[in-house]
Amino acid sequence: MGHRPNFLRTEKPGIIRRIPRPNAKSGFKLEVQLLLALERKHWSYDDLAKAIGTQKGHISRDLKGGGIQTASVARVSRIAEALGMKFLPLCISRDKLKGILPKIEKLVTA
Repeated sequence: MGHRPNFLRTEKPGIIRRIPRPNAKSGFKLEVQLLLALERKHWSYDDLAKAIGTQKGHISRDLKGGGIQTASVARVSRIAEALGMKFLPLCISRDKLKGILPKIEKLVTA
Protein backbone atom coordinates (compact mmCIF):
# COMPACT_ATOMS: atom_id res chain seq x y z
CA MET A 1 0.00 0.00 0.00
CA GLY A 2 1.44 3.38 -1.02
CA HIS A 3 2.06 6.31 1.26
CA ARG A 4 -0.66 8.93 1.06
CA PRO A 5 0.75 12.44 1.44
CA ASN A 6 -0.49 14.91 4.04
CA PHE A 7 -1.92 17.09 1.32
CA LEU A 8 -4.03 16.71 -1.77
CA ARG A 9 -3.79 18.78 -4.93
CA THR A 10 -7.09 19.88 -6.32
CA GLU A 11 -7.83 19.94 -10.01
CA LYS A 12 -7.68 23.72 -9.86
CA PRO A 13 -4.15 24.88 -10.64
CA GLY A 14 -2.12 26.09 -7.69
CA ILE A 15 -4.53 24.99 -4.98
CA ILE A 16 -3.08 22.77 -2.27
CA ARG A 17 -5.14 21.88 0.76
CA ARG A 18 -3.69 20.09 3.77
CA ILE A 19 -5.84 17.20 4.90
CA PRO A 20 -4.68 14.76 7.57
CA ARG A 21 -4.56 11.15 6.49
CA PRO A 22 -8.02 9.82 7.31
CA ASN A 23 -8.32 7.08 9.87
CA ALA A 24 -11.04 6.15 12.34
CA LYS A 25 -10.04 8.91 14.75
CA SER A 26 -9.28 11.75 12.32
CA GLY A 27 -12.13 10.83 9.98
CA PHE A 28 -14.51 11.52 12.83
CA LYS A 29 -13.22 15.09 13.22
CA LEU A 30 -15.59 17.62 11.75
CA GLU A 31 -12.99 19.67 9.88
CA VAL A 32 -11.56 16.52 8.26
CA GLN A 33 -15.03 15.50 7.10
CA LEU A 34 -15.66 18.95 5.67
CA LEU A 35 -12.25 19.14 3.97
CA LEU A 36 -12.73 15.72 2.39
CA ALA A 37 -16.19 16.76 1.14
CA LEU A 38 -14.65 19.94 -0.28
CA GLU A 39 -12.06 17.82 -2.04
CA ARG A 40 -14.70 15.44 -3.46
CA LYS A 41 -16.52 18.43 -4.99
CA HIS A 42 -13.23 19.82 -6.34
CA TRP A 43 -14.05 23.12 -4.65
CA SER A 44 -11.69 25.76 -3.34
CA TYR A 45 -12.32 27.78 -0.19
CA ASP A 46 -13.49 30.56 -2.52
CA ASP A 47 -16.08 28.25 -4.12
CA LEU A 48 -17.42 27.27 -0.70
CA ALA A 49 -17.47 30.88 0.48
CA LYS A 50 -19.54 31.90 -2.56
CA ALA A 51 -21.92 28.98 -2.01
CA ILE A 52 -22.73 30.06 1.55
CA GLY A 53 -22.45 33.82 1.03
CA THR A 54 -19.35 34.58 3.06
CA GLN A 55 -15.70 35.53 2.57
CA LYS A 56 -12.90 33.11 1.71
CA GLY A 57 -11.02 34.22 4.84
CA HIS A 58 -13.90 33.04 7.03
CA ILE A 59 -13.83 29.60 5.42
CA SER A 60 -10.06 29.45 5.86
CA ARG A 61 -10.39 30.36 9.54
CA ASP A 62 -13.10 27.76 10.08
CA LEU A 63 -11.29 24.88 8.40
CA LYS A 64 -7.76 25.39 9.70
CA GLY A 65 -6.35 24.21 13.02
CA GLY A 66 -9.52 23.54 14.97
CA GLY A 67 -11.23 26.76 13.92
CA ILE A 68 -14.47 24.91 13.27
CA GLN A 69 -14.88 24.51 17.04
CA THR A 70 -15.61 28.23 17.34
CA ALA A 71 -18.07 28.32 14.42
CA SER A 72 -21.78 28.48 15.21
CA VAL A 73 -23.98 25.43 14.70
CA ALA A 74 -25.87 27.39 12.02
CA ARG A 75 -22.62 28.18 10.17
CA VAL A 76 -21.41 24.56 10.28
CA SER A 77 -24.84 23.47 9.05
CA ARG A 78 -24.64 25.91 6.09
CA ILE A 79 -21.16 24.65 5.20
CA ALA A 80 -22.28 21.02 5.39
CA GLU A 81 -25.39 21.69 3.28
CA ALA A 82 -23.32 23.45 0.60
CA LEU A 83 -21.06 20.38 0.50
CA GLY A 84 -24.01 18.00 0.11
CA MET A 85 -24.00 16.84 3.72
CA LYS A 86 -26.28 17.13 6.74
CA PHE A 87 -24.78 18.35 10.02
CA LEU A 88 -26.26 16.49 12.99
CA PRO A 89 -25.31 17.81 16.41
CA LEU A 90 -25.75 14.84 18.70
CA CYS A 91 -25.83 14.27 22.45
CA ILE A 92 -25.37 10.72 23.74
CA SER A 93 -25.38 9.64 27.37
CA ARG A 94 -21.92 8.59 28.58
CA ASP A 95 -23.08 5.12 29.55
CA LYS A 96 -24.26 4.43 25.96
CA LEU A 97 -21.36 6.18 24.23
CA LYS A 98 -18.98 3.21 24.35
CA GLY A 99 -21.37 1.02 22.38
CA ILE A 100 -22.58 3.67 19.94
CA LEU A 101 -19.35 5.52 19.13
CA PRO A 102 -17.72 2.69 17.09
CA LYS A 103 -20.88 2.45 14.94
CA ILE A 104 -20.90 6.20 14.32
CA GLU A 105 -17.16 6.21 13.49
CA LYS A 106 -17.73 3.40 11.01
CA LEU A 107 -20.52 5.36 9.29
CA VAL A 108 -18.49 8.54 9.13
CA THR A 109 -15.32 6.96 7.76
CA ALA A 110 -17.09 4.71 5.22
